[in-house]
Amino acid sequence: MEFLFNGDSSDRNKFTTFVLSNLPHTVASLGKIGTELAGNPTAAGELLRSEECCALFLSDFSERLERILVWLHSLPQQPKSSAPFADIIHGFTVNLVIPLLDPTYSDYHDSRGFADLLIITTQLSYLFSKRGLYKVLLEKISQTPHLMRSIIPSIDGAKLIQMILQAQADAEGQAFPSAVLTEWATAAADLCSGCPGKHGAQAELDQWESLVELRDSLTRILVEENQRRMNTTPGQCMYLRVLLSAR
Repeated sequence: MEFLFNGDSSDRNKFTTFVLSNLPHTVASLGKIGTELAGNPTAAGELLRSEECCALFLSDFSERLERILVWLHSLPQQPKSSAPFADIIHGFTVNLVIPLLDPTYSDYHDSRGFADLLIITTQLSYLFSKRGLYKVLLEKISQTPHLMRSIIPSIDGAKLIQMILQAQADAEGQAFPSAVLTEWATAAADLCSGCPGKHGAQAELDQWESLVELRDSLTRILVEENQRRMNTTPGQCMYLRVLLSAR
C-alpha cells in the first residue's frame, strides 16, 4: 500500500518522504538522506512535528519502522566523506528516537521493530557519536522496564549489555548513573535466572543475589537512621552537636 500525502508533499524533507512511502531506494538515495540530516539535524523530527506526517507514521508504525531500519543499516556502508556520522546519528536520535520514548507514545513501544530501532540507534550512538548520547538512550530505556526487558533477550540485546559493560570498564570513573547500571544489570540477571539451563552462570547469579541483599539491607539501615534523626527533638540535636564538636 502506498501512502499518499494530503495536498502537496513536495516540501517534505527526504527523510520524511522516504519513511512515509514504499518507493524503491538505492544506496545513493539513502546517502542523500544522511547528508540532509547532517545539514539539518531537526529534519527527522518532522515525522512527529507535522500533524499530517505523524498521523501517517503512527497509522502504520511497524512498516514505517522497517524503512527507518533499512536506512540505519545502510549508514556504515556510506562513504565517510558523504556526511559526518556523528551529526547524522545525533540529529536523528535527539529529534525522533528520544521523543518516541516519551510516555505519549507508549502504546507503540511494543510494536514490531521498535526494540530493534532502539538497539541499533544505541549501538550507532556508541560507535559514532562522541557526545555520550548512548548514555541518554540507555537511561531513557531503563525508565521503561518492560521495554528494556523486551530488548535484552535478543542476540543484539545481549550485545547491548556487553557494550554497557565495556563502556563502564573503559571509563576512568563511573560511566553511567548507579540507577541505570542497576536497572540493566537486574534485568540481565533476571533473564539468566529464569533460564533453566543456567549456562554455568549460577555462581555469578548467587554473587549478584548477595549484592542485592546487601544493597537492600544498607538502604533499609539508611532509611531507618534518617527516620530516627527526623524524630530526634531539637534539644537532643543540640546535645549531639555539642558532643560532636567536643571530639
